[in-house]
Amino acid sequence: MGQRKRKLRKPDKRGRIPADVGWKQNDRGKWVQHTFYLGSDENEAKRRLMRLDEFWDRIEYQHNITQYPDELPKPEKPTWTQFTLGIALQLAAGELQIPVERGTSDPDGYATKIHALSRKYPSINFVPSDEDAYSDGAASARDRANDRMEAARWIARSQGELPPREIATLDPHNLFDALDAYVEYVKQKYRLDGETVTPYGAGKLAMIERFKERHDNMPLASLTFDGCQSLIRLWQNRPKVKGRQKAVTRKTAQNHIAEWMCFFRWLNRTNQFDWRKPLDFDEIETQVPETADDKRRKVRPNQVETYGIDELRLLNEYATPLERVLFLLGLNCGFGGAEQGSIHLQEISLCQPHPFADVLGFQTSPDDSFIKRVRLKSGVYGEHLLWPQTAEVVRWAINRRQKQGDATPDAFLLLTDEGNPFFRRTEGNNPGRTFQNKWNGPTRRIQADYPEFPWLSFGKLRKTAGNLVRRHAGGEVARIFLCHGKPVPSDELLDLYTNRPFGEVFEALRSLQEQLQPVFDSAPKDLWKQPKQQYTGLKKVKRIKQLKDDGKSIREIAEMVGLSKTTVGRHLVAMEKEEAEAS
Repeated sequence: MGQRKRKLRKPDKRGRIPADVGWKQNDRGKWVQHTFYLGSDENEAKRRLMRLDEFWDRIEYQHNITQYPDELPKPEKPTWTQFTLGIALQLAAGELQIPVERGTSDPDGYATKIHALSRKYPSINFVPSDEDAYSDGAASARDRANDRMEAARWIARSQGELPPREIATLDPHNLFDALDAYVEYVKQKYRLDGETVTPYGAGKLAMIERFKERHDNMPLASLTFDGCQSLIRLWQNRPKVKGRQKAVTRKTAQNHIAEWMCFFRWLNRTNQFDWRKPLDFDEIETQVPETADDKRRKVRPNQVETYGIDELRLLNEYATPLERVLFLLGLNCGFGGAEQGSIHLQEISLCQPHPFADVLGFQTSPDDSFIKRVRLKSGVYGEHLLWPQTAEVVRWAINRRQKQGDATPDAFLLLTDEGNPFFRRTEGNNPGRTFQNKWNGPTRRIQADYPEFPWLSFGKLRKTAGNLVRRHAGGEVARIFLCHGKPVPSDELLDLYTNRPFGEVFEALRSLQEQLQPVFDSAPKDLWKQPKQQYTGLKKVKRIKQLKDDGKSIREIAEMVGLSKTTVGRHLVAMEKEEAEAS
């Protein structure tokens, strides 16, 4: 037998990475391993080798369980046949789908052939080369199978309950039927209001939809141990991102595997289908192997893209009042779009001492402000002490919301100018772009003056906040700050405070306030003032003021900053007017 854990060999002179998998007999009848060439990229070669390993393991399994008649002696070793070697060569070339030629088969025989291959080699994604013939044959086969199953059901009911595995073979439903029913279960369980689901539920629905895009439909009877493992194996192999050449991240693969396991457990519990977990279900492998890139990222000081202090300073300096609300809520509280968009007015406590400060071991005062709420995605309760500048911009946001009308205690803090919630789902149940579009504004203005400024998503602000808290207070406090973990099973606040040391979170935020003072100092003195629309970058405007203070004339300033004298003069008049208003 070949070794269980096969390894890549060193690249040949042409840069191809070889690996020896499986056995065959050469022209002299000697058993030799077949050498496959897996391309020149090491990470891709590892993924191809994993698929080859799984295919060969199945061939070994078939060899071990197959009973041969007396007149046909059993081969000494499992071996590559012309047919299986052809499939293996396609896997080695990176093919994810193996087409099956129709040949002389009629539609029924063609569909039966593909189904038989899928059952025999569940890790291989067989697809028809003649889709019309396959569709006709599959439809005919389903009709006949349903007739047989109904008859079998009648017999089964008349003779008593059958074992789970036999019941599953009588189930006429397929995988996509079960996934559709699972979608309805998820919508009911994670319903927010009306037809809206929570962000966590929406994430599950997106993965289920992806399953139907990436996997072929199959009868539920095919979900044996090998059938379940084959669905998971696709994600262990890290398929490519849709429409792109790069593979999905390890975290994405892990999330999809976890969702498959949730689906299997639901399918085992529900009475809508007869499927039951295989006896060896707990032995299904779910771990996603690390690639060389994954390991390299682990040793980097910054594994996730985040903002530095200088970049945070620029963001606060260039932001409008509304953009500053989003900025400081993200940095102070670690709130992403879903969290900020679902803040209710009654969850904000401005200038109030904490009522349970003694339980938390925390020194509080009437000047303290807090946001106290449950994070919708995780169901975890969290509290955040607001920095003075955060409290000030939140006060501005409350004032803005009251002007929009209907500002009841359970109203959302953030609405667009049109009166729509900031965080909402599209018709396809995907998160809206309101937050990201707002965040693009200060980024564009900064990049006009500082082209090297990074273009990061709005979600990276939450990552930045989590990293800052982790460095100051450790991983446990950072998890509480980010509302990670399991919900505390109690509605009593005293129980919540006993289980979660929010006082340590508050102390970490106070400590961070000192470190981030340059960020706060970069904001304009009047946080509520809406800046005028201007086409000259803020960097040049500040340079004009500096040169004027240095005694330069309008002509000299215009030459030094590359603007017309009229433009420079207009800016100087505006500056004088602002100074007069301030005094």
